[in-house]
Amino acid sequence: WPLEPMNSQQRETYIARIQEYMIKACKEAKVNSSWIQPNEAWESAVRGFVSDILSAKPARFLKTFLPVAEQVARLGAINSLSQLVLKATVPGVPDIFQGMEQWTFTLVDPDNRVPVDYEAVKQAMQSSLEATPAELMEHWRDGRIKLFVTRALLRFRRDHAALFQSGEFMRIRAR
Repeated sequence: WPLEPMNSQQRETYIARIQEYMIKACKEAKVNSSWIQPNEAWESAVRGFVSDILSAKPARFLKTFLPVAEQVARLGAINSLSQLVLKATVPGVPDIFQGMEQWTFTLVDPDNRVPVDYEAVKQAMQSSLEATPAELMEHWRDGRIKLFVTRALLRFRRDHAALFQSGEFMRIRAR
């Protein structure tokens, strides 16, 4: 679910993305439809269901869903930053894809095949360097905090290359 409120055009685009994801999931599950034997009626019903629950009117589902989405978003951001720290500090080479330096809310193919807006990433990077940690935390939704942490971790790896090239992994028992 997007971190910022959507206007009507953004909501339509979002609903279409979720509908395409759901149809792909249904076909790949091969229960009520498949790529080889599509069930047009079932797929139409799935599209209608997604549209109905995600439309602004009636908002019965969204009224219940949005508070949960807000909590999951905050916890997800903390989890994402924790995973980033682990990915960048454990033995091995961190696998960081272009365009993933900030929050990314794409689904599976083909939804995740969007071009990277390098100019926007560059601007966000500059803004993150000018912001205080408190500002980055306060405005965590804009993704600059993830960009800032990614940059800091990659610089740390560069500045302490020997640690990552010949350091030792030592298991520690938790009690």
